[in-house]
Amino acid sequence: SSVTGCRDWEPSTYCQETIFLAAQRVSGGDPAANAAFRAAVQHYRIRQGSGDPGDPLRKESLCNVWCDAAPPRPCFGQPRAADEVKGTNYGGRFLPEFFLGIPGSLALFQDVTHPPGTAHASLCDVGNLPDATARMTAFLDLNVRAEHFQQMAARGINVVRVPLGYWNLVDLPAGATPNGAGAIGARWRSLQNIMPAASYTKWIDQVFAFASQNAIRVL
Repeated sequence: SSVTGCRDWEPSTYCQETIFLAAQRVSGGDPAANAAFRAAVQHYRIRQGSGDPGDPLRKESLCNVWCDAAPPRPCFGQPRAADEVKGTNYGGRFLPEFFLGIPGSLALFQDVTHPPGTAHASLCDVGNLPDATARMTAFLDLNVRAEHFQQMAARGINVVRVPLGYWNLVDLPAGATPNGAGAIGARWRSLQNIMPAASYTKWIDQVFAFASQNAIRVL
């Protein structure tokens, strides 16, 4: 029977029973491991109206394969948005934290001390070192890479979030910091000792360039 045309079918039932199960019977393969099977299922798309004759908007979706990560990893056919957002966080580059374990963290935070009453060293304390600029430059050169975005694109990522700090974008007047309780303001002031905000532009621009080359949007 036809699997296309103008129908009153429920999209979830269509993707699971009409497309996924029928394809599984024919192929006999493992949907979790068979990329060709997934691609074949994704050929089937759904266009829905709201039911209101005066509403010109249409909801677009396509059939896809979802597999549970827990054994025995059952798979199902389900409708997904045609322009689905698949995002990730490109964090820890401009806001590095030692506990994240990003390459170069040991060199960035090596021999950094923190004020009494604070739990651990932070990027603020890196700013008190005479070689803070060299440390941050080496860290960013190591961690903003074209191959990261190539790997994201290969995994279907199409949106990336890049956390930035205010000191990456603007230089506050000498001695000025955002409002902070107690001595935290003085600690924040050290962030601007690392390098001028304009110096971060090199790596921020690289993020946008690498993302654009791989059809990834940046937030």
